[in-house]
Amino acid sequence: MPINYNADVSIVNEGTSKYERYVVKVTKLAGIEGEEFIKTFHFPNSRLNIRAINALNADTKQNKNLFLGIALQSYQYHNYIHFYSTYRLFPLAKFDSIIFYFDNDVKMEFEFSYSNKVTRYLTSNLLPINDDDFHFLATNKLLQWKMTNKRKDAELYGGFIQQDGNPQYFDEASGQNLFMTMAKEILAIKPKLVLMK
Repeated sequence: MPINYNADVSIVNEGTSKYERYVVKVTKLAGIEGEEFIKTFHFPNSRLNIRAINALNADTKQNKNLFLGIALQSYQYHNYIHFYSTYRLFPLAKFDSIIFYFDNDVKMEFEFSYSNKVTRYLTSNLLPINDDDFHFLATNKLLQWKMTNKRKDAELYGGFIQQDGNPQYFDEASGQNLFMTMAKEILAIKPKLVLMK
């Protein structure tokens, strides 16, 4: 069976029977039903990560599946980028940050304004992004990210690296393209959402 490197998006009602709240989001990623975020990984042999190596070794003993997940969502009048981390040293807490570095020398910085949400081994946090940033994500290649824990003065670099057990993409280029596809597909369906009442 060939690997599917597409992102299927849907309009989903996240509300209750009394209140409707529609969102456009990824519901199937790389052929995996229910997969909403793309997994990215730290650069294991990068000199940029030397300071974090010891802490990462401790993380690896607890959880062999370390990643930074990235999801995109669009509601009628707001867009969000949602981050997921399995790194204990990088819990995506308030005032922590993530910087995206793109192929055209542009960087996009996200600093968390709210407390994170913890679910077992996974922590998450989200930030609003405007329409222009959403379009930028759909048309520019993300080369790498830098994740920062402000309280511990720690930082970690990573990007689209193929990992055993991650069927979402097979190399850096396919990961970059899949991420751009996620944004493009959401933008393509968003006009339908805006028309809903």
